Amino acid sequence: MPLAGTAGAASSLVETDSSPAFFGSGEDSASISRPLRSGFAAVIPSAASYVLGCWGLYRLARKWLSPASAGVALLVYAANPNLLYLQTTAMNEPLFLCELIWAVLLLVDWYERVEDDEPAAGWLWAAIAVDICAVFTRYDGWILAAIAWVVMAVTMHRKGRLFEGQFIAASVVLLAAPATWMT
Repeated sequence: MPLAGTAGAASSLVETDSSPAFFGSGEDSASISRPLRSGFAAVIPSAASYVLGCWGLYRLARKWLSPASAGVALLVYAANPNLLYLQTTAMNEPLFLCELIWAVLLLVDWYERVEDDEPAAGWLWAAIAVDICAVFTRYDGWILAAIAWVVMAVTMHRKGRLFEGQFIAASVVLLAAPATWMT
């Protein structure tokens, strides 16, 4: 049984606009903050990560598989019930999975160019950027970044370019990510 006088207080709390000041006030504030209050705004990065992950996985599969086989790999990935559920939530798993796929794809692209003695600095920095994003997304990203760096270092050592300026600079930037996280 509700206490006398509480029903009016409760309804006034529900009707009160409690949006932060930077969303403005009045009618516009309610329309802007509605997606934030409902949780829909948090779905946008997860859904975008799902789509980008699908695209990256297909591109990665196409490096070694026929278009039909890459399509099957994409279908298996895209139809995964756990992933379909997670991409509708505000959790960081879809984002990290997307970063993992793109980190591997960019690492493979970088490796192919280095092995063919083609310019690969852009691919190096793209892979490092995705690895840094992974470091800041989940602790698993630290392991991903470390493994990617070891693959790059071994490749550069085999090519006799371990102490090349671009690789040293990229290594320092990559090392700064977990160091920044710990401070």
